[in-house]
Amino acid sequence: MQKAISVKTDKKRQLVDITEDVEREIAKSKVAEGAVIVFVRHTTCALIISEFEDNLEGDLLNYFEKEGPKGPFSHSHGDFLAHDPKHAGKSHTPAHILSAAIGQSVNIPLKGNRMLLGTWQRICLAEFDGPREREIIIQLLQ
Repeated sequence: MQKAISVKTDKKRQLVDITEDVEREIAKSKVAEGAVIVFVRHTTCALIISEFEDNLEGDLLNYFEKEGPKGPFSHSHGDFLAHDPKHAGKSHTPAHILSAAIGQSVNIPLKGNRMLLGTWQRICLAEFDGPREREIIIQLLQ
C-alpha cells in the first residue's frame, strides 16, 4: 500500500511531527507485520526520528543553523528570482546540503499493525527552506 500526504510548513526552518499522520495510514491498512518507509519528495527538507519537544526542536534547529553549511556556494539557485519569488535573493544551498546529509527517508518495522518506535521517538519533517507544502510518501511493506 502506498499513500501520499501533504504537510504545510509555516517557517523557514522547523520540525513538524508527522507520526500521527503515518499511524493513521498504517491503521487503515491490513499490514500487521512488515515495515513502513516514509519518504519526502523534496531536496530542501529531511526526515528524522527524534523526540519532539519544543526545547529540543529549538536545540536541533540551532545546531543545524550553527553547524550547517556556510558557503560560499556555487549552486545555480542562489538567486531565487526565477526559481521561487517568495525567497528572492536568498540562497537555499544550505537547505540542499542539510537535506542530502540527513536524508529524505526513514524505515520503521511494524508489528501488530503498529510502528515499533521507542517511547519518545517521533517521525519529524525537518524543514530547511520553508514555508512550503511538502509531499510525503508512506509505503507499507508486508
